[in-house]
Order: sequence, then structure tokens, then C-alpha cells
Amino acid sequence: MIRKALLIGAPGAIKTKNFLEGVEVDLNHFELFLKSAVGGSWNSEEITRLNNSSCEDFIAQFENSKCDYLLVYFSGHGNHFLNESNIAINDEDVINIPQLIELINTKKAL
Repeated sequence: MIRKALLIGAPGAIKTKNFLEGVEVDLNHFELFLKSAVGGSWNSEEITRLNNSSCEDFIAQFENSKCDYLLVYFSGHGNHFLNESNIAINDEDVINIPQLIELINTKKAL
């Protein structure tokens, strides 16, 4: 079985009041958990971190993932407005949850 974990971090622009210092800590802790026996003993090469990635890199991670099991973890900025939940993938771009699910389902079809 091939598995992959995508750890997505979007802390906001550095040196602004909206910068979330805890994002890096969250990603570090979750990666340590995954590598632990309780978390599944994941190997480093099974874990990819995306920190403020471009839209193209973000989408490519899903399109190019050839795996049987995909775990997606997010820490950072997001919002909920009129029944639509969004996550920030960098300081300028957001993706809504249905778009993310569509990317994952497209990956399954590959």
C-alpha cells in the first residue's frame, strides 16, 4: 500500500498582525505524531509539507500523487462565509472545501 500525507500550512504574511506562529508548531507536532508508532510509523518520504505554496504547486501535489491512501492536514488561515468553507494555501489564494474534495477525487481516478 502506498500512502502519502500532505501537511498544508498557511500562517499568513510574516511580520503582520495576522501571522499565525502556531502553524509551524502544529505541522511539526503532526509530523512527529505520524512518524510515531501510535500515528502509523510514517516515513519522511511519505510526508510532504506545503507552506504558503503556489496554487500550481498545491494542485500538482494532488494531481501527481500516486497513492492508495492520502491524508490531508491543514493548519492556518481560512474562513466560512454563506455555507462555504475556505482554506488559505498562501497569502493570496484560497481554495474552498468542495474544490479540495474534487482534487482528491480526481486523484483517485488517476
